[in-house]
Amino acid sequence: MRMIRMKRPALFGIVAAIAGIAACSKDSTSLGTTAPPPANGFNIVVDSGISGETLSVHSAIPVRVHVTQNGTAAPGQTVTFSPGTTNGSVSATTATTDAAGAASVIWTLGDTARLYTLVVSMTGVSTNVTETAVGGTASAMSKVSADSSAVVAGAALSIVARVSDKFGNGSPGIAVKWSASGGSLAAPTSTTGPGGNATVNFVTTSPGTYNVTASVAGIGSVTFKIVAL
Repeated sequence: MRMIRMKRPALFGIVAAIAGIAACSKDSTSLGTTAPPPANGFNIVVDSGISGETLSVHSAIPVRVHVTQNGTAAPGQTVTFSPGTTNGSVSATTATTDAAGAASVIWTLGDTARLYTLVVSMTGVSTNVTETAVGGTASAMSKVSADSSAVVAGAALSIVARVSDKFGNGSPGIAVKWSASGGSLAAPTSTTGPGGNATVNFVTTSPGTYNVTASVAGIGSVTFKIVAL
């Protein structure tokens, strides 16, 4: 039998054709997954020392941002400041950047102690400013523990009073003075925590009725009745 041999040039052509088809296929796939062009280059930077603070409720905060485009100050750009319906209010919902790319408004927090968020945005880019609001100036006292507690004579119990601002938020860091008609107090004063509560431990010495009073100078006092059996 006579074997037919393929000439080398013909074989090379076939290999080249196959390689070309594979290359075309790869190019087509690449074209189909090409990433979209980069954004317009705008960036918003909040001035340092503004975001992430802990402030009293209803605080007015000057919020200042700088807008750049591709690293250069962007004047004449409209910036939107959006607190929404539950994050306080702003002096203006929009502001135009100056020659240095700066824009600013006054942001006033609400009356409730919690985390607040202000959204700052423009042309496809945004950032958030956040603040934590705590209770403001102390203006009232109230009882957290029961008005009248019964314990076994000689037993100890914790007594809790609350100091709050005019909006009803707890006022932290307030020194509360404690006094008692008898028995023993663990400390003469205690300081209110984040929720405005101050606690003291009280021990009765014998059966009978005791009065324990919590007071804050300039605000008032509350008295707890303790019955030792």
